[in-house]
Amino acid sequence: MFDLEQYSRPGTTASIGIGWGSVNNQTATNVSIENNIVDNAPVAGIRIAVGSAVGLEIRGNTVRNARSSLDPSVNSGYKAPVVVVSARGVLQADIEVNTILDDLPTSRMVYPMILGGAAGFTHHVRVFDNSIHLLGATTTSFRPYVSILDNHVRPLLRLIATGVSWNIAAYPQPMAAGSKVLDATSGSEFRLWTDGTAWTKKHSSANDSSGTIVISAGISASVTFATRRASAPVCVLTPTAAIAQSY
Repeated sequence: MFDLEQYSRPGTTASIGIGWGSVNNQTATNVSIENNIVDNAPVAGIRIAVGSAVGLEIRGNTVRNARSSLDPSVNSGYKAPVVVVSARGVLQADIEVNTILDDLPTSRMVYPMILGGAAGFTHHVRVFDNSIHLLGATTTSFRPYVSILDNHVRPLLRLIATGVSWNIAAYPQPMAAGSKVLDATSGSEFRLWTDGTAWTKKHSSANDSSGTIVISAGISASVTFATRRASAPVCVLTPTAAIAQSY
């Protein structure tokens, strides 16, 4: 636990709650960081920056008001509740069921997580079911839910976005096929069916929903909208077969 900074004072990138920064690019093997409470870490709450990591587990931790340093000279790349980076080798990590929150009146959290992996390796990073909360009145500091430093790490992400909507444009780096985000602010679901950035979006709102229905001959189909009938849009069916064929 750290005292919360109320004014700017000199800080360093070493002001972290839990972690390991290997200047010699060593390998972290079967490291588990579980069930800790980290309060007011000036830079990172949990930071693993090594040459490579195999069997890394970060699970069940509560990180509150990390990145709270007000010293502008501290490299922002070190300032996040959870930072996991490999510089020279493979990154195999599970980051699961952690609670990350900022309850300051004016938030200081920008990215809840920063992830990065070395080029030339196949990484396996799973980011599942972490809870991210902004509880203050002013939350303009917040940017994406996860900052990905490169095109190599490609995490598999499962997340419920609460408080701040999921904006596809804020995530230009690729993630793994099977990633899924439920946006509780809009009732939308986002999925990646292949590795990359081609998120598909499914709305529970009828106001701007769209999609494609494929119907074989002799089969009927129906569409159910989640909102009340008065708000349902007009459905337009566009035939793709020859005009002479009945529908």
